[in-house]
Amino acid sequence: MKNTLTAERTNAKTKTNSRVGKVKEVYKDLDMLHKAHELVLMVYQASKSFPEDEKLGLTAHFRREALLVTGNISEGYKKQNIKEKLSHMHKAWDSLEKCRYLFILTADLEYQNNQKMYTKIERLSDMLNAYCKSVLKSTLMAKA
Repeated sequence: MKNTLTAERTNAKTKTNSRVGKVKEVYKDLDMLHKAHELVLMVYQASKSFPEDEKLGLTAHFRREALLVTGNISEGYKKQNIKEKLSHMHKAWDSLEKCRYLFILTADLEYQNNQKMYTKIERLSDMLNAYCKSVLKSTLMAKA
């Protein structure tokens, strides 16, 4: 039984690494999106164990917000218009903040307590902040 569980964990890690690898292949120079993708995978994994009566509530909401983080980052990154780019990044940030709250709520409800997920949320928030500041700074410098 123990060997079966170890093999299952190894297979799950390999599958996760290959999925993250595909994102890294497509978005080579966007580490922020890689981290957001890892967060989505963490949310999906953690929410598998949420109670059945939460499928249409917390489970769906948490997953949707995590997906919105990656969706807005990937869409905003490709925008040439600075206002549109920042708008998408702020939407990603909004969804990330909702993920932060949902993490706290689901931990308080004892549905999960994955501290790595919370650390990932914190790191992503810092990355989004730094990216937005960088875009603004480069825009201001280009106008000067």
